[in-house]
Amino acid sequence: MYGKLGCVSYARAAFDRISQPNAFSVNLVLAACAKRQRTDEAQGIFERFSSVADAVAWNTMIVAYAQPGHLLKAMSLFDSMPGRNVVSWNSIVNGVLQHGCAEDAVTMMNKMPQHSLASWNAAIVAYAEAGHLFKILEFFLSRPERDLISWIETIRCLSKNGSVDDSKRLFDAMPQWSVAVWIALLQAYAQSGHIDIAGALFDEIPEKSLVSWNAMIWAYAINQIAADAKKLFDALPEMDNSLSWSALLEGYVKKGCNREALELYRSMDLEAQSNPQSSNSRTFVWILEACARSVALNAGRSIHSDLDDLLARNHGSSSVLLAPSLATALIDMYGKCGELDEARKIFDGLSCKSISCWNSMIAAYTQSGHGKQALELFLLMGLDGLNPNHITLMIVLSACSHSGLVSTALDFFLASILGRDFGSGLIRKEHFACLIDLLGRAGQLQEAQELMAAMPVEPDRVAWSAMLGACKAHGDGDRGAAAAERVIQLDPSSSSPYVAVSSMHKQRV
Repeated sequence: MYGKLGCVSYARAAFDRISQPNAFSVNLVLAACAKRQRTDEAQGIFERFSSVADAVAWNTMIVAYAQPGHLLKAMSLFDSMPGRNVVSWNSIVNGVLQHGCAEDAVTMMNKMPQHSLASWNAAIVAYAEAGHLFKILEFFLSRPERDLISWIETIRCLSKNGSVDDSKRLFDAMPQWSVAVWIALLQAYAQSGHIDIAGALFDEIPEKSLVSWNAMIWAYAINQIAADAKKLFDALPEMDNSLSWSALLEGYVKKGCNREALELYRSMDLEAQSNPQSSNSRTFVWILEACARSVALNAGRSIHSDLDDLLARNHGSSSVLLAPSLATALIDMYGKCGELDEARKIFDGLSCKSISCWNSMIAAYTQSGHGKQALELFLLMGLDGLNPNHITLMIVLSACSHSGLVSTALDFFLASILGRDFGSGLIRKEHFACLIDLLGRAGQLQEAQELMAAMPVEPDRVAWSAMLGACKAHGDGDRGAAAAERVIQLDPSSSSPYVAVSSMHKQRV
């Protein structure tokens, strides 16, 4: 009973009184520890009672390690697990996906000896995350059975990859519509910027629930139409809903209306006195981002205090129970406000650190000009058993750039291409642009030009702009003129290339 309620201390005390625990009791206490992210304690119990550990216990440990970010440990457990079942495969695939390793997830899906509906649906997400658009629809149509989740995930994944028309055709082909799929299509059009079509779909929903109202508020919010989001919010038939507040808050922050976001949060705080459920984790994530964007340190500290009070009331603790998204938001807020000690205090106090928490703390050092500390923390991340992702690589390259560590950056970049340290398939065009900028800052324009020529994709405006800036800084008029021409081709409305060329011409004279 205690384990199901998540009361780890009581569950552990009850468990320790059992003279000969069986698989059922072991599974209960493992689940309680995993729910509270007490993975070290769970590991100790798992190893001590390995003789009675069944597939449920193994799967619980795999999920426990995959969620906080210890993917290598989860993979090790999975590889050594006897008698892996469909749940085991689904758990590790979902863990790999959560860490942004979509290509690896697809590879694992192809190795699965048997599949369930859940694994078919996970495969659709894996293909979408890996950018295999043509595979999504093909995979969906070839499946012998489908459930509602299959339809919803396919519609969402197609739209996320820019194929909204295919999403609509799939919606029209459904044997029976449900409000959930209707909302999925509405969100698909909203994400692709077709807010008018999303609004028309909302009007056509036969029975509007609070979920559909929230979906439309969210649609206006992500398209940065804060006024319409607020108008719809005010027209809500029910105000007792945290998701409505969070959706409107998201709209304000994305629009850059940080003052309005803070005022809305204060209104929510008054609402919370009569309704404690009016705030959720997304509320705190967005309002902390508003504080970070506006460098509102005092407001951020006040909100941090509110969050600690809420966690203490609900769980009897604070930072130890911070969800990864909340911990990341706090570290990011304090980092952007220049309070590195506060950010590090939160980071060090986390019992389980997700990849996003590590990235935020490394980024905080980088943004404050402490490149060497950022790189030291990155090395500690590897020692902690985490597999860095493409965001980590971008932050590390940026840290090298700000510290003038050209050879170190090249080493990291080469390691990522070869699949060492960073895993495989992580290189993006943004990484090339960052390295071009780094080489340019160091005056190595020939090397930067050679890197651009070696890119597997056509250099974009960011890469050419980095090259142009380097040429301007070092007075290389010939390369600068060529780079300016490409920037103008990619962005005819930009005036910066003309200014750069003029500046280089004056330097020559």
